[in-house]
Amino acid sequence: MSEEKNQWISVKDRLPKLTENAGGLMQSVAVLCRHTDGHHEDCVCCENIDGGIPFFYYVQCGEYCDTVTHWMPLPKPPKD
Repeated sequence: MSEEKNQWISVKDRLPKLTENAGGLMQSVAVLCRHTDGHHEDCVCCENIDGGIPFFYYVQCGEYCDTVTHWMPLPKPPKD
């Protein structure tokens, strides 16, 4: 059985693909983010539909977060 490799991507190198229009914002699917203090949490990357600086917000509480250093796609859930 092969397992996917966890590969962190620096936000300096690349951001998640923005594919969904959510009320004037283009946003990514939820991704796992690593923050400057080392904790990990699910976040979504967004950008205003007219452009601008991309930003992240926490999936659980919807608050803006500016401490993301790396991200990776969420792992697939286990099969039952």
